[in-house]
Amino acid sequence: MFHSSIRKKRLIGIILLILVILPFLIGNRFAKLDIVASDIMTINQPQVECFQGFCIEKNPEDTFLERWWGFSSEYIKLVSIGMAFAFTVGAITEGFIFPRGAGINLWSGGTFKRVFKGLAISPILNVCAACVVPPAVGAARRGAGIPATIAIVQGSATMNFLAMIMVFVIFSPLLATSRVIITILAALLLGPIVSAIAGKSGICEIDEFTELEIDMESHQSTWRKILNEGFRDSLRVLYSYILKLAPIMLIAGFFSGIFAQLISPDTISTYLGNDLRGIAIAATLGVLINVPLLFEIPLVALLIMMGAGAAPAAVLLWTAAAGGPITFWGLATVMSRKAIASFASGTWVFGFVGGLAVWALITLIPGIYTGINPEKVTAAPALTTQSMESDIQFGDPNMIVRGHTLQKLMPSMTRTAALWDGIPSISNPNMVEVQDVHELFRDDEEIIGISINGNARAYPKDVLSRHEIVNDEIDGIPIAVTWCPLIYMGIAFDRTVDNKTLDLAVTGYLVLNNLIMFDRDTESWWVQLTGDSIKGDWSGSRMKKIPVVQTTWGRWKEMYPKTLILDENLGYQFDPYEGYYQSGWTAGGRKVLDDRIYKKEYVLGVVSNESAKAYPFPNLSTNPVLNDSINSVDLVVTFDPTTNTSGGAFKRQVNGQGLTFESVKDESGSPIMKDLETGSEWNIFTGQSTKGPLKGNSLIPMEYNVSFWFAWVDWHPNSDIFLN
Repeated sequence: MFHSSIRKKRLIGIILLILVILPFLIGNRFAKLDIVASDIMTINQPQVECFQGFCIEKNPEDTFLERWWGFSSEYIKLVSIGMAFAFTVGAITEGFIFPRGAGINLWSGGTFKRVFKGLAISPILNVCAACVVPPAVGAARRGAGIPATIAIVQGSATMNFLAMIMVFVIFSPLLATSRVIITILAALLLGPIVSAIAGKSGICEIDEFTELEIDMESHQSTWRKILNEGFRDSLRVLYSYILKLAPIMLIAGFFSGIFAQLISPDTISTYLGNDLRGIAIAATLGVLINVPLLFEIPLVALLIMMGAGAAPAAVLLWTAAAGGPITFWGLATVMSRKAIASFASGTWVFGFVGGLAVWALITLIPGIYTGINPEKVTAAPALTTQSMESDIQFGDPNMIVRGHTLQKLMPSMTRTAALWDGIPSISNPNMVEVQDVHELFRDDEEIIGISINGNARAYPKDVLSRHEIVNDEIDGIPIAVTWCPLIYMGIAFDRTVDNKTLDLAVTGYLVLNNLIMFDRDTESWWVQLTGDSIKGDWSGSRMKKIPVVQTTWGRWKEMYPKTLILDENLGYQFDPYEGYYQSGWTAGGRKVLDDRIYKKEYVLGVVSNESAKAYPFPNLSTNPVLNDSINSVDLVVTFDPTTNTSGGAFKRQVNGQGLTFESVKDESGSPIMKDLETGSEWNIFTGQSTKGPLKGNSLIPMEYNVSFWFAWVDWHPNSDIFLN
């Protein structure tokens, strides 16, 4: 069976490849699944700098050079493992499997037969488009031709099984499926297209020694001599690869570090939108960068969370993996300039056309989800929780927090993936006037609005999701606007306690999935839902709540034309929790015991003394002004059906007179309410009378919150619910 030298040499080569590939797959490739998932969870944290999938903790005090060096060092460390593996596989392949003068017969056959042979071999290599260059070059020198050579590159970088698994785990079905379709079409067609354009002169260097291979089949040598020859040739090839390819790969790492410092949400949302320009820029960027295997996945996830459209994201998800400068430069040793230009252009075209197809689908199917799959991997750090450390000391265990003793609440306390103060609160908000709002900020964007003595301010939800707390001051009153995205709850407080002004920040801890804050002076802990301090010097104290309006930017500026708004360029025209809102997953994995309505239905919940009642949004949409009572307290609950946002909850009594309200519209068509007793008109958000005998009077606001049902019933297990 092994009577000839070539067969003996190939047997040794196969054994060596198995000894190299298996440990690499087990120790590096499978482990990389966890690395990529970890990057996905951390790239939303503001103290982390990410590009091409590498996430480096960012110290604001570091200089540009220090951040550049830190990122580049990490890039080189991660890419060097795959690079060393590829060089070794390439050396073994050329030294033992297809030694010089052998291999032509393997690549015989027509164009597509060669393509399928290349695709059959390449997924086993499982390295990136740059790292697969050595084996691809070796195959080209042994007669693979352009179709098989490009198939090896494409198959290894884009068709490897790890990438196929990860795209469906992390991205929406639309993005994952688009990646697979583009991958298959390009793997089958790109090589033949380039071959047809380049012609016979496309391959520059081929060993034309078919007769030598016949001689080697009949030639016999000892195993020792074969080993010596094979290792000598492999070392020669390895030295050549290291000398030619390693320096350019290292240089690429440092250039990538420069790009890492230039990424910003404003740049991404401006230049990578769902339009022709965004798709073209994404395709161009894809062929200008080389990323290590799989790291195109966290790169695209990062760009999506920073505001990139689905179409350019789909383009980059393939093109960033399919090729790049190092790939084209390395293949130039065996391909003509015309072939390389055709390969690079073809990669751009396949990506661009794929982006156009995704853009068309988005246009034809409005509302189709195109982001990150929240069921499998979190798009924001707070979505991943673990049990709180048992040695944390709290205040009085018998302290009552919204009907629960602190001791009873402690088992529900969890720690998120966000570090202490890792989600940075804003303490010096940059407020701008209406005319200065960025044009990309739409009227239907949700905001938390506050008006104190006629001074109105708006805080976009997309900004709050990134910072969760804004310490501000309105008309001389220090306030804190807080947002817990896990339960969709926004609450504002007067942050003055005993004449002391608090500067609030995020602990990274939750209680019943609700945000726990701390003040920077004493590091006491405060529960967002109630404003109670449960740990530290302020334990037992409570902040006073300030009424808020949770509506759209269009509705708010209609009510307050002179309002200020928190500059959205601080934040982002994209909420990293959007996929979570649309999913059926509840943060922390808590089991929902009350299934009277869908667990993530939006409800407006009202508290009156010891009683609570929830009003689901779908029910309020058909009863936008609802006269009701809780615990003998008459109230009116309001809703804005045109924006599908809450109005408020108010006691329906003024100056001792009970009122009954109905839903009407004002002259502009905006929803208001009118009382039947006097005919006065009232603002559904603020409870102020704007017209009629009671003009100037205000209804007393009830304590209410908007949240998901599962969160409301967690805190109020005995809550009634309005289901008419």
